[in-house]
Amino acid sequence: MKKFLITLAALACIGGPAIADEGMWLLPLLQKMNIKSMKTLGCKLSAEDIYSINKSSLKDAIVIFGGGCTGEVISDEGLLVTNHHCGYSSIQALSTPEHNYLENGFWAMTRGEEIPAPGLSVTFLERMTDVTSILNAAYEETLALTDDEEAANKAMEKAMDELKEKAQADFPGCRINVTGFYNENVYYLIVYKVYKDVRFVGAPPASVGKFGGETDNWMWPRHTGDFSMFRIYAGKDNEPADYSEENVPYRPKKSLTISLKGVKEGDFSFIMGYPGSTQRFQTAAQLQSMIDGFMVSVGARTARQEVMWAGMEADPVVRLQYANKYAGSANAWKKWQGEKLAFEKLNIIGREKEKEAAFMEWVNQDPQRQRKYGDALETIEQAVNLSNKPSQELTLLIETVYRIGPLGVRNAYTRAYGAALRAGKDTVEAVEAGKVAVQKQFKDYNVDLEKKMAVRMLEYYRENAKPEDYLKLTDEDYATMDFAAYVDELFAKSAFASQENFSKAVGTPEFLLWPS
Repeated sequence: MKKFLITLAALACIGGPAIADEGMWLLPLLQKMNIKSMKTLGCKLSAEDIYSINKSSLKDAIVIFGGGCTGEVISDEGLLVTNHHCGYSSIQALSTPEHNYLENGFWAMTRGEEIPAPGLSVTFLERMTDVTSILNAAYEETLALTDDEEAANKAMEKAMDELKEKAQADFPGCRINVTGFYNENVYYLIVYKVYKDVRFVGAPPASVGKFGGETDNWMWPRHTGDFSMFRIYAGKDNEPADYSEENVPYRPKKSLTISLKGVKEGDFSFIMGYPGSTQRFQTAAQLQSMIDGFMVSVGARTARQEVMWAGMEADPVVRLQYANKYAGSANAWKKWQGEKLAFEKLNIIGREKEKEAAFMEWVNQDPQRQRKYGDALETIEQAVNLSNKPSQELTLLIETVYRIGPLGVRNAYTRAYGAALRAGKDTVEAVEAGKVAVQKQFKDYNVDLEKKMAVRMLEYYRENAKPEDYLKLTDEDYATMDFAAYVDELFAKSAFASQENFSKAVGTPEFLLWPS
């Protein structure tokens, strides 16, 4: 579940150098908590201009693009712009060796040339409602009656379900979530409207849209033309509709206007979008644990990406097939390395320890605060220390053995199969849904490269895991296994190792019974 947050980077020149203030602020709280300071820094918009449920506001022009990126509606006919790296997976999926839009770019000269992007969606925030008091009341009342935390949690879940059911009735066709914020201390009921007919309008070639590659990624200043454009389509009633040639461009409640005046020093600015989460309130112990976990992932991804890149460089077809997989892996890989570097250069952990020392000084000034918060930091640190090693061991397993190709194909099948059953489909229909998911996986799949990456991941796990944690894959000792031979056998026998294997297995009685 994505959380709609606002990040403010405000610049104000009032008789001196620019002042920067930043944070991640919930839109419904702008009026109460933030708008006064925003006005002081030069903001000319009201809180309701930014977020309103009664009239059009900026929130109606800022969308969730795909699975979590931010997009901006920039015309009254549903045109939107997002980052090139956000549109990357959809552009790759639409590309072929003959029409490589990822490498060469693309521009639709007419509406008829806009290309439908199956599976891509654009999500609008309709409203957020604080339901904390309702959920807390359900929990506290049950706890007072039963003195049973499990029963109280169930009562809270029931109240949550009832809120969602009522909202679903009030907002038919919308997606309803109840999401916790601030470590589940506050809960919001969030209403989203999802449009599923989205079409590719244009993007620059990779030489512009991905200029600098991973070398320049997450670096500033940057000179990348990091944008792509899509258009939202709707039914004749302007409501969400499945793809149809009869659909028309979506008419937004609000679209962004573009000024040609430019900017000058001292202008107020802020960023609005879907970053999802923040670690800014973690303790020093939590931050150190986070960085240590990132480094486990970086090491494993380095090994995997080296093999993947070699395969991509050797064959232009493979390069296109794995472009999005490589970019998705490398994006976080580069970010995590940058975070570690920034932590060291800016002494983030040390500064957090100073804050914690000041906090404890404040706590110790009052007996009541001592009773309430005196052992809070110590308790958190103890919990972090207990979970550190198991968490890193799990991360290593996920980043290596669980990245082996057939496992990914198998997971796509089981997700689609399970989703179909939950939607009321019968077993035969669920298998068909699974088959569709598998076909998508095999579109961008090269058996030879997958085998090479599988061998390297098994090796890397052996090199970095503790011997007592080694997996039992066969009767052989993992410490001395011939991984090349094991992978050959796996890819020869697994139904999910290749298109050929899957086609042979999918109709057999054993396969049809397998997921259950």
